Amino acid sequence: QKEYVYKEVDEHRKKLNAIWVAGGPHPSARPQEVLEHFDYVVVGEGERVLPKLIEVLRRGEIPEIEGVGRIEEGEMIFKPQREYVNIDEYPPFSQQMMAPIEITRGCPHSCGFCQTPRLFGRKMRHRSIGKIVKYAKYRDVRFISPNALAYGSDGTKPNLEKVEKLLSSLKGKRVFFGTFPCEVRPEFVSD
Repeated sequence: QKEYVYKEVDEHRKKLNAIWVAGGPHPSARPQEVLEHFDYVVVGEGERVLPKLIEVLRRGEIPEIEGVGRIEEGEMIFKPQREYVNIDEYPPFSQQMMAPIEITRGCPHSCGFCQTPRLFGRKMRHRSIGKIVKYAKYRDVRFISPNALAYGSDGTKPNLEKVEKLLSSLKGKRVFFGTFPCEVRPEFVSD
């Protein structure tokens, strides 16, 4: 899949005079590889970084922004982000019948198959119940969380009181929660 994307980008770069920016899980995991085909990568959370990057590029300047990588004289130049976003400040996508709502970001665990701690940090951050209820008001929702039952917790043990409060606040709504296999850690399940 990545080879297809790289091939398409390389072909378009020959035809278009544009600045190419990549972000998301793959560019965050493999920024140097991605920079062989793109001008810049946004590593980690992009909500704050991307608008800053666009503004700097519009002014014709070279970005020196935390979370943005580039190649200069054959070397990758990159400053990691020092702060994580407050997910309450950013609404979920709104153009779908079943809307994904990210309720939690970050994870204290280090599962070998998962990038969550690397992308979003090891500290759990939660969207407030009020914001979740607001965004879930008009449509069915699918919660996105590295561990569904970790809502409101530090990620090491469930905060069932907070999960129950969240779910009771959405009574009568169609909510898909904990439906992806890796969203529930074994230590969060009991008989």
